[in-house]
Formats: sequence, structure tokens, C-alpha cells
Amino acid sequence: MKQTFAGIILGASAIAAQVTCNAGVYSMGNAKPVPHQPDEVSISSFLFGNSHAEAYVSTNVLSRQPKWDGMSTNVPLSLERACILAKASMIHQYPNVKSWVVDWITFSEIGSSAPHSYTNVWHYYIHFRCCDSSQKVEFERNPTNCPYCVVLLDGTVVVPRASHAK
Repeated sequence: MKQTFAGIILGASAIAAQVTCNAGVYSMGNAKPVPHQPDEVSISSFLFGNSHAEAYVSTNVLSRQPKWDGMSTNVPLSLERACILAKASMIHQYPNVKSWVVDWITFSEIGSSAPHSYTNVWHYYIHFRCCDSSQKVEFERNPTNCPYCVVLLDGTVVVPRASHAK
């Protein structure tokens, strides 16, 4: 477990070292940039297959998020509801894929990972996979297809923007 966690941190550090921002446009290495609005911040970065994507959220949306301290009461948005919202988004984005299953989920605080401080603002990262192997191959052929969604605790689904194919 410790080796896996250390590998993830090392990999994230290597990725972070190659991310650049010029005039509000982020890119990775010599990749095609991901445009975003001046009031948006990146809350997550994804590597999948041969592609990279960023999830951007408006600072106004983030400031309106329900707060949760990580300990008291229930989470403002249940895991079940987050998965339902994310799956509906995947079905809408990729109508040719007939069946999706949740592959893994991460729940974390945005905190100070964004340029602004969003203490007690949490979100789900939900990764999907195609159930049908032929659809999976077709889906993975397109480097702009992204099998992830981010769900904020007010139910907002953030669709990552693919930035490039390696």
C-alpha cells in the first residue's frame, strides 16, 4: 500500500512539473492546450489511455458549494446519487455506448489544491468503463473520450475537457 501511494505521488509530481499555463490556457508538455475561462480553476487532472483531461469549475460555482467538514452529519450528496448523476452524464455524452459500470471512485476535498482556498468543499471523481468489449475498443480509439466525471456536492457534474493525445 505504501509503495502504491508513493508511486502515485511520484507520478503526480512528474505530471505537475510538465503542466504550464499561458494566458489562462493550460497545456501539458507540448500538447494542444485546454482553454478555460478566467473565472475557472482546475480541480482535477486525469490521465487515461493516451490522453489527458482537466476538470474546470467556475469560482462562482465552487463558492456556492455545500460545506462539509469530513466528520459531522452526512455528506450533502450521497455516493449513490453522485453515481446516478455521473452515469446520466456519461450516457448523454456517449450515446453509442450501451452500458457503463463504475470502475472506481475517489472522494476528496478540493481544499487548497486549486489556486484559491476551498476548505470543506468536497467532490467525487467517478471513473467508468464500458461493459461491452467491442464498445470499449471503439471508445478508447478516440483520444478525446474521457471515462471520468467529477460530481460536486450540490449535484453539479463537471465533464473533463480532453486536452491532447500523447
